Amino acid sequence: QVACDGYCELHDSYVHDAYFVDGAHYQAFADNGAYGNPVLLDHNTLVCRFTNASDGNGGCAADVSFFGDNSPISNVVVSNNLLEADPVEEYYCAYTGTNEQGKSSPNGTNVQWINNTFQSGSSGQCGGSGPVYDWAGGNGNVWSGNVWDTGGAVSP
Repeated sequence: QVACDGYCELHDSYVHDAYFVDGAHYQAFADNGAYGNPVLLDHNTLVCRFTNASDGNGGCAADVSFFGDNSPISNVVVSNNLLEADPVEEYYCAYTGTNEQGKSSPNGTNVQWINNTFQSGSSGQCGGSGPVYDWAGGNGNVWSGNVWDTGGAVSP
């Protein structure tokens, strides 16, 4: 798992196969607010999957998760990545951090998800509950060119 706190870039990486520990929360990439610093994820393959057996109830929020716990999610570019499906272990493939009520900073700004590929997987929806959670347009947020590996646009 890659955790970002502040300025962060991840390029050309394959993040996968964490070791499951009961009670922990997992993502392949997580950011709880970068205090206005830029975050860039470009040309990666990301999947929240485990090397050992989980409790069977899913241990992953998503492959990529932005949570406004510490500060607002802002100045983010997620581009040209492959988000792999795991409908058993993950709820979604993406938590965008743009509209996550219940967080101390629920509304992300200047968050761009561009030209990413979502693997449909056995559920046909990437994660067990769908491809994307909490998207809100406006405020400089852009959702563009995101597609399924089987063809067609991914709607947030």
